Amino acid sequence: MENLIYQSISGLTTGMVYFLIAAGLTLILGTLKVVNFAQGSIYMLGAYTTYSLMKAFGHTNAGFGVTLAIAPIAVALFFCLLEIILLRHFYEKAALYVLLLTYGVLVSMYDVARLVWGLMILTAPMPPMFARALEFRSFLFPLYNIFLIVMGLSIAFLIWILIHKTSCGKTIRAASDDREMTEVLGINVPLVFTLVFGFGAWISAIGGAL
Repeated sequence: MENLIYQSISGLTTGMVYFLIAAGLTLILGTLKVVNFAQGSIYMLGAYTTYSLMKAFGHTNAGFGVTLAIAPIAVALFFCLLEIILLRHFYEKAALYVLLLTYGVLVSMYDVARLVWGLMILTAPMPPMFARALEFRSFLFPLYNIFLIVMGLSIAFLIWILIHKTSCGKTIRAASDDREMTEVLGINVPLVFTLVFGFGAWISAIGGAL
């Protein structure tokens, strides 16, 4: 029984990281109708950027908090810029063009990561607040695993609230369903698409950061 509980916690932890990557990809696919082959590079840059910022701010609780706030936003802004410069010009073209373009971005980001961070495996120490376990009866649960699960569930709830319970979500769904009609109503659809792409990148970058 004890092994089953620990394995379940470990599986949920890994599953939440995969969920964050998939949620960002699904949000972009569902709204922009493009398959973003570069989604893996967003996850990768989220991880590497977090590593670099942790070194800069220090391996403390405060440093971890600041890094977790800044790194995904920095990665999301970078990919928003790529969306404006490259991707938005291919939305109306055949899907193959977008696939090739995003695959090219993936390969480019991989080479950039090799040049900047090298080929060695990089690890950062665990923040002090996660260096202990949560005790419940006779079970010990690593705090970081619990934190990952809570973060994944919180972001899932945030996405649901944004898409289904806000006017911004209604605009996103409208732009996804009928772009031309949404533009006729005076909504800046390219800006909506850029923001959605950035939000999807932010979610996946959090997965890499964590």
